[in-house]
Amino acid sequence: MFLRYLLAIIALARSTTAVSTGDSIKIPRQASIPSGWAFVSCFIDNTSAGRLLTVNSGLPTETMTVEGCVEYCISNNWAYAGVEYGGECYCDEVLHEDGSQETSSGDCSMPCTGDAFETCGGPNRMDVYWNGDLNVPSSPSPLYKSYWTYSGCFVDDTSDRTLSVQVEPPSNSVSPPTCADTCAFYEYNTMGTEFGDECWCGNNTGSAAQVADSECAMTCNADRDFFCGDANRLSVYVNNVPQETYSSDCLDLNVPSWLNISDFTLYATPKEPPTSSGGYEGSALHIIDILVDGDTTFSLISACQDCNVTWTGLSFSGTGAGYLIPSVSNLEGAPPMLSLNLVAGISVLFQTRSTIPNDLPDYPNFCTVANPYPEGSGYSPTDGPVLTGDYHADAWAICPNISAVPVNRLDLVSQPQPDHPNYNVEECVPVDVWVHRTA
Repeated sequence: MFLRYLLAIIALARSTTAVSTGDSIKIPRQASIPSGWAFVSCFIDNTSAGRLLTVNSGLPTETMTVEGCVEYCISNNWAYAGVEYGGECYCDEVLHEDGSQETSSGDCSMPCTGDAFETCGGPNRMDVYWNGDLNVPSSPSPLYKSYWTYSGCFVDDTSDRTLSVQVEPPSNSVSPPTCADTCAFYEYNTMGTEFGDECWCGNNTGSAAQVADSECAMTCNADRDFFCGDANRLSVYVNNVPQETYSSDCLDLNVPSWLNISDFTLYATPKEPPTSSGGYEGSALHIIDILVDGDTTFSLISACQDCNVTWTGLSFSGTGAGYLIPSVSNLEGAPPMLSLNLVAGISVLFQTRSTIPNDLPDYPNFCTVANPYPEGSGYSPTDGPVLTGDYHADAWAICPNISAVPVNRLDLVSQPQPDHPNYNVEECVPVDVWVHRTA
């Protein structure tokens, strides 16, 4: 591959000479291409072994020019452009080794269909241009702070898929990070990217053959920093999530230990670290007001760091399971509040205590349970307990609230539900909610 780059760098500096063919004079290849781009060489495009450049532009074959092909590849953020057989245009991020044998420039002498004074390769011969970009991955990239690890390049037979479930990330942009997040959401532990823009999920690669990583050298259409397999090749990652065991037994808050919590704060951490920079990495949780109606104020628990925080501390109403009581006010004169019954699919809500109807069912929703991870494993901000709601410690999520102000405010939700009007369940991040003693 280094030789290819060296050839292109040399090409940037070399002078060009008009080529005479019969009665016509062909315009030099570099004449009208954008600054920074250069002609590399004429290559054999061995279609039986795999295309030299794999992305077919789909541009009209009857009006092809070098400029038109290069402009198309630029507009789609590709580093290489190639013209072939007079009217075909291909793009890619790298030259694929299986078809990259150079040949005489005389083999690339077919006039372009859109400009007979330019050459556009020949039969199975491609004129290649390059923008000089060396910023391509040299090996499969690790995922940011993730439990997902690269497993290898695997053959994918379209008649017998290596990973059987194809999914579309919510962003419609396939890359290893987005594919990993989507497969994890659907509770698969193995994922693979293929042919630049496909995401596949499963739980193992079965009997699929593993091949050299060089056969998975197609960069992702959505993110050139990652490889996304190739034709019939999967870049495979496996999710090595730490073992966790959630208890259903509430801790007795009266035991003489640090678990005897009178005032505490909450901190959320994702069950799986984000696969790319910018994902949710954990934060303190606050109680924020969302509605004031006369003497009644409604609040909820949110990860929003810029919202109006009313309460900063909490306590329990009972010795085991009980209500959550906001206990440390951030606003002088704030009326006492009490948590409402927890309902699957919604946030943890509070209401001004004096306005709660007397006939509200008395149902103790909240308590703490033991740290679900092995002691000292490093998967938690403390080795302390986690919050459980409705006897579920493993059903919390941080969800971007699309109907809130500010939009996409990150709220704590219990057991997120599909087709909810306030959030897209696929964008919710499963979290553990840690109880941190303040008094």
